[in-house]
Amino acid sequence: SNQPNWFTVVGVFEDTKNIGMDKPAGTELYLLDQQFVPLSGGVNRQNFPVRATGDPALVASAVRAAVRDIDPALPIFGMQAMSDLVADSLVRPRFLSILLGSFSVIALVLAAVGIYGVMAYSVSQRTQEIGVRMALGARSSDVMTMVLTQGTKLAAVGVGIGLAGAFALTRLMSTLLLEVSVADPGTFAGLRALLA
Repeated sequence: SNQPNWFTVVGVFEDTKNIGMDKPAGTELYLLDQQFVPLSGGVNRQNFPVRATGDPALVASAVRAAVRDIDPALPIFGMQAMSDLVADSLVRPRFLSILLGSFSVIALVLAAVGIYGVMAYSVSQRTQEIGVRMALGARSSDVMTMVLTQGTKLAAVGVGIGLAGAFALTRLMSTLLLEVSVADPGTFAGLRALLA
């Protein structure tokens, strides 16, 4: 019939992530068994969480025995500990995070080596100038200040460009970050300080 089905709301609960930990929480309805519409083909598959302490294998056998006492013909399958279920839903995001984290560490090392290389090349280009300054009476602290000032300017420009690029590319990684902001200021500030 085309008549709408009316249901009485008996409670409201917190958001539930039933699709996966990396997906946003969706709308959920809990219905009585008599109100549940079977899937196509007449199969009525339902999930029942069981809160218990102890070994999951022992709990599973106790649950199987309890269900068998109620209805011996009722098939029971897919029993799994909630911790295993959550871990299974995080396998792909965890693998991608480890992979990207490894590449990030390699990129960080390469960036640090690159900064060192640019600084070393800059100083080697000014070796004669530094020698002349020292011969004319410049103190080593003055020369060090001059080199560090120039290096700081180069590093600031490079880190600024790198942070702008990183901020622009964080949108691509938003699906891998679970409940973490893509523009985490602490991470950006820490990386800037580390590279500087």
